[in-house]
Amino acid sequence: MIDVILLVGGEGKRLREITKNRLPKPMVKIEGIPFLRYKLDEIINEMGDSINKIILAIGYLGDMIVDYFGYNYRGINIIYSNEGNDKLGTGGALKKASELIETDIVLVGYGDVFCSINLNEMIKVHSKVTILTTKYRPDMRFGRLRINQENKVTDFIPKGNETEEEYIDGGLYLFNKEVLRIMPIYSQLDKVLEKYILEGEVLAYKVENIFFDIGTPKDFDVYVKYKQHEIIVHKDHMNSAI
Repeated sequence: MIDVILLVGGEGKRLREITKNRLPKPMVKIEGIPFLRYKLDEIINEMGDSINKIILAIGYLGDMIVDYFGYNYRGINIIYSNEGNDKLGTGGALKKASELIETDIVLVGYGDVFCSINLNEMIKVHSKVTILTTKYRPDMRFGRLRINQENKVTDFIPKGNETEEEYIDGGLYLFNKEVLRIMPIYSQLDKVLEKYILEGEVLAYKVENIFFDIGTPKDFDVYVKYKQHEIIVHKDHMNSAI
């Protein structure tokens, strides 16, 4: 069994033309359904009975998330870690949420990214800190990771720097619980990861699956088009089966 923590407390300043300051970023809707619901469905479909519970680390307009999902979604217990107005940072939000952890390994993800993968396979190779890494595309606004032959992450190369590295951080991680519990209360996850990268303790789980981030209106529009196409294909399949 494994606990899941999703970071869903961000204000989403770059997405204001869509959120209108009236909803948290993970609750923006595609075809009438919040992005966060698609994210939860993907995790539950992939892991099912392996999930102990899901912890949603809320903050900005977090009550909207609580009202929508309640305390049980598709048979999985949902609990909330609320940073309120404290602005703990992503690392601090994980530190606070870690008080609710019951399992030795924890799946952590950002609430505004999506990448369909085999999570159970990722768990099999996990060692202390594991990062999902996915293939870089020229249109991406992210830095890249240097990964050695043992699949250890050895460096982070910021966007704009010349590099031939092919993989980016996919926004999904496995942590041993003690790693989360010793995170600084006011910190950012990427800075915490840099520390473990320098110590040679971060494993890369490589995939080439399609990756989405909804952090900007342009990126959000890309995901909307993907979901619309997916829904059309599903409806066509269902109609052909009748």
